[in-house]
Parts: sequence; structure tokens; C-alpha cells
Amino acid sequence: MNETTPCPPWCQSNHDTTTAHVGMAGTVDFGDRGLDSIWASAILAGHHNGRAVVAVTSHQYELYGSPYLEVPAHRAGELAAMVGLLAALTPGQHRELAAAIRKAAADIAGDSDG
Repeated sequence: MNETTPCPPWCQSNHDTTTAHVGMAGTVDFGDRGLDSIWASAILAGHHNGRAVVAVTSHQYELYGSPYLEVPAHRAGELAAMVGLLAALTPGQHRELAAAIRKAAADIAGDSDG
């Protein structure tokens, strides 16, 4: 991306400090401290090859790091559908699914112990 890239209508970035185009779509706060949240945004940065992505980022106060996932905009509806389905699951089922995702990644990496 260069300085001639037009700013998309959803961009909220301060281009005095960044060349990336970012638009915050929404935030959901959770937890009892008010410091835990997950948010979705539209992002177009140089490494996106001219195609904006939808990013989902989370922060939990007592955990290290901020989990981050970005998907091409045309796949975001599928991600939203999965998140909607998660509303029907119990906490135990959420943990079971998380373990299955970690196992699939470990299987691909050749480390079946996860």
C-alpha cells in the first residue's frame, strides 16, 4: 500500500501515524472488570494485497497476548455464522471445540500431543 491508495469510506485511521486503513465495527465487553473485550474491525494494510480483511481480536486482562484472527471479507459471513452457533453451546462444549481446533493444528504440524 502506498500514499496514493484511496481511503475506504469505513476507514477511521489517523493517517498521520499509520498507512493502514482500519475501521472499528463493534466491541463486546465481558468479564467483571470491564477490561476484557472482543472486537471486530475492517482492515486494509500493505500486506493484504489490496483486499481488505475482517479481523477479530480479543483481550482478556489476566491472559498474555491478544488472540487475533483475520479472514478475507468474503468469508466473514461464515465466521459470523459459526460465532452465532456458539451461542447455543455450553461452556464445556466450547472447551471441547477449542481442544479439537488445537488438535487439528497439532496434527498438521505433526505434533499429535498438542
